[in-house]
Amino acid sequence: AADLEASGVVGEAQRLLRQTVAARPRDARAWCALGRVLRTTRDLAGSEEALQKSFRLDPRSLDTSLLLGTVLQQRGRS
Repeated sequence: AADLEASGVVGEAQRLLRQTVAARPRDARAWCALGRVLRTTRDLAGSEEALQKSFRLDPRSLDTSLLLGTVLQQRGRS
Protein backbone atom coordinates (compact mmCIF):
# COMPACT_ATOMS: atom_id res chain seq x y z
CA ALA A 1 0.00 0.00 0.00
CA ALA A 2 2.85 2.41 0.78
CA ASP A 3 4.25 1.88 -2.72
CA LEU A 4 0.85 2.64 -4.24
CA GLU A 5 0.54 5.79 -2.13
CA ALA A 6 3.99 6.97 -3.23
CA SER A 7 3.17 6.41 -6.89
CA GLY A 8 0.01 8.50 -6.63
CA VAL A 9 -2.49 5.65 -6.73
CA VAL A 10 -4.04 6.75 -3.46
CA GLY A 11 -7.49 5.29 -4.14
CA GLU A 12 -6.05 1.82 -4.63
CA ALA A 13 -3.88 2.17 -1.52
CA GLN A 14 -6.96 3.19 0.47
CA ARG A 15 -8.94 0.20 -0.86
CA LEU A 16 -6.16 -2.25 0.01
CA LEU A 17 -5.68 -0.78 3.48
CA ARG A 18 -9.41 -0.94 4.21
CA GLN A 19 -9.31 -4.63 3.24
CA THR A 20 -6.29 -5.13 5.47
CA VAL A 21 -7.83 -3.54 8.58
CA ALA A 22 -11.06 -5.47 7.98
CA ALA A 23 -9.10 -8.73 7.88
CA ARG A 24 -6.67 -7.75 10.68
CA PRO A 25 -8.41 -5.23 12.93
CA ARG A 26 -5.65 -5.40 15.56
CA ASP A 27 -2.89 -4.39 13.11
CA ALA A 28 -1.81 -0.97 14.42
CA ARG A 29 0.56 -0.37 11.50
CA ALA A 30 -2.23 -0.92 8.97
CA TRP A 31 -4.50 1.51 10.83
CA CYS A 32 -1.70 4.08 10.85
CA ALA A 33 -1.09 3.61 7.13
CA LEU A 34 -4.83 4.02 6.47
CA GLY A 35 -4.82 7.21 8.52
CA ARG A 36 -1.90 8.52 6.49
CA VAL A 37 -3.66 7.78 3.18
CA LEU A 38 -6.92 9.33 4.36
CA ARG A 39 -5.03 12.47 5.38
CA THR A 40 -3.58 12.60 1.87
CA THR A 41 -7.13 12.66 0.47
CA ARG A 42 -8.06 15.40 3.00
CA ASP A 43 -10.45 13.05 4.84
CA LEU A 44 -9.29 14.36 8.20
CA ALA A 45 -12.20 12.87 10.17
CA GLY A 46 -11.51 9.43 8.71
CA SER A 47 -7.79 9.89 9.24
CA GLU A 48 -8.30 10.80 12.88
CA GLU A 49 -10.53 7.77 13.45
CA ALA A 50 -7.99 5.38 11.89
CA LEU A 51 -5.11 6.95 13.80
CA GLN A 52 -7.04 6.80 17.09
CA LYS A 53 -7.54 3.06 16.50
CA SER A 54 -3.84 2.67 15.75
CA PHE A 55 -2.92 4.60 18.89
CA ARG A 56 -5.21 2.47 21.09
CA LEU A 57 -3.55 -0.67 19.70
CA ASP A 58 0.02 0.64 20.01
CA PRO A 59 0.31 3.80 22.12
CA ARG A 60 4.12 3.70 21.88
CA SER A 61 4.20 4.19 18.10
CA LEU A 62 6.01 7.42 17.35
CA ASP A 63 4.71 7.50 13.75
CA THR A 64 1.11 7.21 14.91
CA SER A 65 1.54 9.78 17.67
CA LEU A 66 3.12 12.36 15.38
CA LEU A 67 0.61 11.86 12.58
CA LEU A 68 -2.35 11.90 14.98
CA GLY A 69 -1.07 15.14 16.52
CA THR A 70 -0.79 16.69 13.06
CA VAL A 71 -4.31 15.64 12.09
CA LEU A 72 -5.76 16.89 15.37
CA GLN A 73 -4.03 20.22 14.83
CA GLN A 74 -5.35 20.44 11.28
CA ARG A 75 -8.84 19.78 12.59
CA GLY A 76 -8.39 22.43 15.29
CA ARG A 77 -8.61 19.83 18.04
CA SER A 78 -5.10 19.90 19.49
